[in-house]
Amino acid sequence: MGPAYFMQNFTNTLLDDLINNHSIYLPAADARFTVIDVTDIGAVAAKVLKEPQKHINKRYELTNNEALTFTEMA
Repeated sequence: MGPAYFMQNFTNTLLDDLINNHSIYLPAADARFTVIDVTDIGAVAAKVLKEPQKHINKRYELTNNEALTFTEMA
C-alpha cells in the first residue's frame, strides 16, 4: 500500500471547503485512502540519500495500514 493522499491537503487545498462548508468535495465517494505527511517522506528520503548503500534492494512502506474515507479523515 503506497501513499495515496498527503495530509497537507487538509491544510491547504481542502481547507476552505472544510471551514466554510463543513464538507469535502472530491469524486471519491466512500473510497478509502492511506495518508502521509510530506515531511515524513522527506525525512526518509534524506536518510536514504545520506547512506544509499544501506538501502539497496530495500522497500519501505511509509503509510500506515489503516485506509480511511474522507469523512473519517475530516
